Amino acid sequence: MAKSRRESIGTLPHQPTISPALALKRLQKLLDQIPEIRAGDRYSASLSTWQGNLKIVLSELYGENSLVFKEFDRIWFSPAVTYKGQPESDFVRAFNSGVNETEGFLKSRITDLLEQVEQDLSNNMLPVQQHSNSRRIFVVHGHDHGTKETVARYLRKA
Repeated sequence: MAKSRRESIGTLPHQPTISPALALKRLQKLLDQIPEIRAGDRYSASLSTWQGNLKIVLSELYGENSLVFKEFDRIWFSPAVTYKGQPESDFVRAFNSGVNETEGFLKSRITDLLEQVEQDLSNNMLPVQQHSNSRRIFVVHGHDHGTKETVARYLRKA
């Protein structure tokens, strides 16, 4: 039997739709919300919104088929099996376990992204050459044109 075109090509690698720096900022914000999640009701809309927001960041950076996304998706906030008359303590224990596991997961991802962002910054630093007679400056920037313009205006005033 002949292979389909998709099978013969294989799966294309995920192309991130957000930068590691932006993902780092969003994941840190989600980590900072954990005390609110812990204090809230496990059935609240804020928990499902928080989980959804976390999945969005992970899918934008790593892709839904990534090991990282699947690792988070395996975290449960309720018992795997439920039955009539099940004690409330089983639900509370599963919820707390899920929150604790997610906290560790987020801290790990944040540490990895911090290292990546620092590495990216150090790779982008170029040695500075001094020219005593020139007032010309070349500003190296990424996609943040607003910051580039702010720096350029500041340098013109100097």
